[in-house]
Amino acid sequence: MQPKTHATNVRKRAWRTSLTLALGGSVIIIVAAWHTPRVATVRQMAACSVKAPGEHTSDVPDGAPWREARILRSMPPPGYSAGAAWLTAATTTPCLPLRAHAQIDIAALRVVGVQRDGTERIVFEADFARDGNAHLDAGLYTRYPTWFATDRHTPLAVSTVAGAWTLDLARYPYSVIHAWTPRFAVTQGVRYVVEARVRVSGAARLQFGLDFWRDFRVAHNGFDEFCRGTNNCEAHVGPWIGDTHGAFMTVRSVSDQIAR
Repeated sequence: MQPKTHATNVRKRAWRTSLTLALGGSVIIIVAAWHTPRVATVRQMAACSVKAPGEHTSDVPDGAPWREARILRSMPPPGYSAGAAWLTAATTTPCLPLRAHAQIDIAALRVVGVQRDGTERIVFEADFARDGNAHLDAGLYTRYPTWFATDRHTPLAVSTVAGAWTLDLARYPYSVIHAWTPRFAVTQGVRYVVEARVRVSGAARLQFGLDFWRDFRVAHNGFDEFCRGTNNCEAHVGPWIGDTHGAFMTVRSVSDQIAR
């Protein structure tokens, strides 16, 4: 899954202003409040009111459209010559305590091509300690009323601190973070696996996936599970990754399940 377009949108600034006129005087008091990422809408607050904060124990975030690993195809279909890996990150629930911890650190992200004889070759690599932002694109997407309800999103900077790209999800409990790699060349008959070195902590959750594209330039024109007439074609979606208990781990998205 990837966004329909990679166009950037100017972030909307939501202001709430109230005017109070003092009785018997002419003093007007103006109060303005900035709509921060943690400010909830009425719909979001209503959803949170029915559950206690922090009670979520599953590795699957509330509302996630892909709750478990699934493989549609491990090799590019005929007519598809490019691929792109992606990641999605969210808190387990938007109903987090104010001081909740939810952080993801990504040290490296790569795509590995696996030949029929088991030979492996790295076809894309983002080493954040070496390459900085590694040319990834990322954005904040809607979580309500449904995940990715529209393609409108707020661009999110990909920056490196201490050799890793750090995502502080506690700042964005009402949003979903989605990021994607540049497209890379793929070959018929080769399986492709997403591999990453990550540390996940607290209420943060992380998922990787991969799409095939017809070429390097073609735009998104819809989704069809069987890739009938669409420019991109979903390959596979990995399982959700939960707390790694303070350690960096190397994970491979659905590598043990991909059919040869």
